[in-house]
Amino acid sequence: MLNKIEKTKKKLEKNIDLRNINCEEILEISEEIDELIVEYYKNNRKYNLLK
Repeated sequence: MLNKIEKTKKKLEKNIDLRNINCEEILEISEEIDELIVEYYKNNRKYNLLK
């Protein structure tokens, strides 16, 4: 999960660095990162509760 978040973050950084900023794509990628982070913490919380 963390790898997926990191890859998505790099994709976002690449789009920001291009100077040909596609705001719509950046917004979509940002939302994807948010969803991945929420999913990660939900799963991590469940795992920690089982310990």
